[in-house]
Amino acid sequence: MTSLIYLSPDQEIPRPTFLKLGESRQYGSLKVTPLRVTRGPLAFEYYEPEADQQREPEGPVLKLHLRFENVVAEQEFIPLDSKLVFTKELDKKAYGLFKVNNFVL
Repeated sequence: MTSLIYLSPDQEIPRPTFLKLGESRQYGSLKVTPLRVTRGPLAFEYYEPEADQQREPEGPVLKLHLRFENVVAEQEFIPLDSKLVFTKELDKKAYGLFKVNNFVL
């Protein structure tokens, strides 16, 4: 079971990390490397293909291509599992807003 843990809005978070293309940085068991930036249309794929939902591509948009590497043999994980990527909760203090546990600075 995965639980979402949210930072309070007034909590200070670490400064963003800036990496040049090709540079790597390790965060715990995860090594992240930005590979390239491309421009093109954003195509949509729905989570349940049998639902027969379609949406036209949009764009052009900038796309950041990243490599995620597990650098610890004793631990297995999925960096972008469906629970992390697709879970959102209503913000009970702000009507109409949602809390999510995924973002890119």
